[in-house]
Amino acid sequence: MNRAYSIIVSIFFLFLSFAALAQNFEGEIKGEKPEGKEFEGKELEGKELEGEVLEEETSSLPDSPSSSSSSFLDVHHEYGPHLGLGFFSLNYKPIIGKYSPSAGFDLGFDYTLSFNSHWGISTGVGVSYSAGTYTLDSLGGDFAEVNQFGKFDRYTLEKYRETQQTLLLIIPLMARFETGMFYAALGGKVGLPISTTYNSKIQSLHTELHYYVNNKDGYTDTPLDIFPHHGYGMYNKQNNNIVATKGSITFEPFFFGSAEAGVIWSLTDKLSLTTGVYFDYCLLHTAIPMEEKKLFIDYQDIIDARVAAMGRGEDVSRNSEFRPAYKPASILASTFVDDKRVEKEFVEKVSPFSVGLKIGLVFGRRNVITKKGEGDTDLKDAAGATSAASDEERRLLDEELEFLRQKIGEMRQEIDEEERRAKAAKKTPPKTPQKTAPKKEEEQQAVLDDERKDANIVSIDRFGGLDKSASYYIVAGSFADKKSATRSLEGFVKEGFVSAGVMSDLKTTKYRVVLMSFSTREEAHRKLAEIKRRKPIYKDFWVLEQ
Repeated sequence: MNRAYSIIVSIFFLFLSFAALAQNFEGEIKGEKPEGKEFEGKELEGKELEGEVLEEETSSLPDSPSSSSSSFLDVHHEYGPHLGLGFFSLNYKPIIGKYSPSAGFDLGFDYTLSFNSHWGISTGVGVSYSAGTYTLDSLGGDFAEVNQFGKFDRYTLEKYRETQQTLLLIIPLMARFETGMFYAALGGKVGLPISTTYNSKIQSLHTELHYYVNNKDGYTDTPLDIFPHHGYGMYNKQNNNIVATKGSITFEPFFFGSAEAGVIWSLTDKLSLTTGVYFDYCLLHTAIPMEEKKLFIDYQDIIDARVAAMGRGEDVSRNSEFRPAYKPASILASTFVDDKRVEKEFVEKVSPFSVGLKIGLVFGRRNVITKKGEGDTDLKDAAGATSAASDEERRLLDEELEFLRQKIGEMRQEIDEEERRAKAAKKTPPKTPQKTAPKKEEEQQAVLDDERKDANIVSIDRFGGLDKSASYYIVAGSFADKKSATRSLEGFVKEGFVSAGVMSDLKTTKYRVVLMSFSTREEAHRKLAEIKRRKPIYKDFWVLEQ
C-alpha cells in the first residue's frame, strides 16, 4: 500500500512540474516587447531586401485563416465533464466456476493544459462503477480438520451465485495530441478503490458432522446432520433458511495504462463536444494474499453465532428454535478444500480492464467557426467581433466582406493587366531614338517625374476606413511586389481588420500592408499594444509615421 501511494504522490508532483513549466512559458509569450523594440516610422536595418519578402515582418502574416494557430507555444486551459459507457471486467479466471463481467460507466471532470494547437497534458478526477457475476453449479468439501476424536465437518452446495460491485476513484495523467478535428491521448490512470462489495446466495447447502467409529469391521465414516442448532443439516428454501450474505473486499490501488481517441465537434467559439473510444488495462496484477483469506464455508461462523446468541441470553439447546447461519466469504477473498483435502484459492489474481465509448463537453477551447456563404468564407474569431455580434451586425459584416471581395478582385484584375502589358512590352522591339527635340508636353512630364522621385510621394489603395491624410499607420508587413501585398491583405481582412489597405512607397518601391490609420502618435501606439496583447504572434507589427 505504501508503494502504491508513493507512486500516486510522484505522479501528482510530476503534473505540478509540467503545469509550472507551462505557466512560465505562458508568461513569456504574453509579455510586452522588450524596451528598445518599438519603432516609430523606421524599419529595422537590413529588413527590406530587394525582390523578396522579409522574414521578420512576414512571419506572423496570415496567408491562410489557419496560420494564426501554428505558433510554437500558445498556452490555454480546457475543462469539462465527461461520461463513459462500456464494458468493465475485473478480469480473473477462477479455478472452478465462471465469472461474467457486465457493463459499467465512468463519470468525471477533465482538465487539459494545452501548450499549442497540437500538444497538451490532461488530468482530472472521476468515478468508475462496474459489476460482475460469479456462478458455481456445485461444490463439496471439508471445512474442519479431523481431530483426535475422529470428528470432521463436510458440506455440499448447489447453485452458488455471487454479484460483485466495484467503485473506483480515477485520477488520469495523459499526453494529448490534436490535429484538425481529431484527438488522441496516451498515458496512465490510478484507480483508488472506494468500495468493492459482494452479495452471495446458495440455493441449497447440506452440512454434516462425521465420525470415524471403531467397530468390529474397522473404522466407519458415520455422518450426522441431526444437530441444526450446531449448524448441521439442510439449508434451502423449503426449510426457510437459505444461506445469503453480503460483505466487502479490500484491494490495493490499480494502475492502468490508458489510450483514447476521438473527434472534436465545435459547437460555439468556446464550447466543443467530444466523442471517442477508450481502453484501460491494469499493468500490475492485484490479489489478496492467501494468508489473509478465510475458508469459503467456515464453521467459525456457527461458533460466533452461538456465542453471540448466548450473550443475548437466547436458548441455543437442541430443542430450541435457534438456527445459526453460515456466511460464505467472497470467492475473491476465500479458499476451499478439495477432495484430497488440499486448500486452494478460487482466484489467484485480478487484472481489470475496460473499453467503451466516451462523450464530453469542453469549455475554453479555441474553435474556428465557418460561415457558409458566397465563396465559403472562413471567419476566424481573432478580434471576437463575429462571436458576439447580433444578426444585424452579422448582416452588415457580410455586406462589407462582399464589398472587400469585389475590391480585391478588381486589384487582381489590375495586377494581371499590368503583367500582361509588361510581357507585351518585352516582346516589342525598341524604337530607334529620335534625334528631334522633345515636344513641350514631354518636357513637362519629365519635370513632374523628377519632382515625384524627390518628394517620396506615398499612395494608398483605399479599403474601408484608411485615410491617406493620417500621420500614423499600424504596419503588418512590407513586400517587394503588389501581388504579394494583396495576398497578405486578404488574410488580414478575414482576420477582422476590415479597414486594412496597401500603401505604396514610390521612393523605395515597397508595398506595405497597413491595418489602421491614426491622427496622433498616442492613439497609434495604444492600439498597437492592444493588438500585441491580444495576439502575441503579431509582435512584429510597428507604427509608421509620415
